[in-house]
Amino acid sequence: MQTPRFFSTLFLGLLIIGLLLAESRPDCQKYPKTYQISQFRMTETLKSAEKFVFLIIASIPNGKVTSYGQIARMAGIPSHARLVGRIISRLPKDTDLPWHRVVNSQGRITNPNELKQREKLEQEGVTVINGKINLRHYRWKP
Repeated sequence: MQTPRFFSTLFLGLLIIGLLLAESRPDCQKYPKTYQISQFRMTETLKSAEKFVFLIIASIPNGKVTSYGQIARMAGIPSHARLVGRIISRLPKDTDLPWHRVVNSQGRITNPNELKQREKLEQEGVTVINGKINLRHYRWKP
């Protein structure tokens, strides 16, 4: 079984490669980075953001959770936590990604299928009390 450190190293390596590729492309240098997400090259940027979101979710270790905002920051799209939620909501029902390990910033389960998410988390040893998880104890710190 792969260790969380392996996934963190893999993620950082892929992130650096992605940044280097983006810097070497002339069309990415035309626009300030802050505008790439919201205005220019939106579909291309969203596709790459989606890939990073999937990679980050796949890296969350068993028994740990993270927030939509933390994933957005790690994917290079800070202040786009809702976009992360939208990306997760479009996952196929039979996905192998551990989508259930993602909660809101207060540790609350906000998924419409709260019961399924709660069951999956409890199977991994995460304690859920009144739909809330203690992030001090269960938050993933890559």
